[in-house]
Amino acid sequence: MHGIYNVAIVVWAFLSQVLRDGKEASCQAAVARIVSHCQQEELPSPTADTGDYCRARAKISEAALRDLSCEVAEEMEQAADTSWLWKGRLHPKLVDGFT
Repeated sequence: MHGIYNVAIVVWAFLSQVLRDGKEASCQAAVARIVSHCQQEELPSPTADTGDYCRARAKISEAALRDLSCEVAEEMEQAADTSWLWKGRLHPKLVDGFT
């Protein structure tokens, strides 16, 4: 992926689709949110055509999603206030033993 449709922006737009309903869940609405974001950030905006967005969304690999998830998790963990830590120093872990 290149240009405006990088992994982060496509994942953000896709999440904005699945968290909405009706017309706000359409590809057209997702692209409109990307255009609005680009205008606010004074970045080059894509066209209103949904084709490029849909193709970029289809190209997102599991590895890219995993990397993005890990990066966000690491940043959140580093930013955690010490009052959130267990006994003031340990990061709690969640373990699911269901098989």
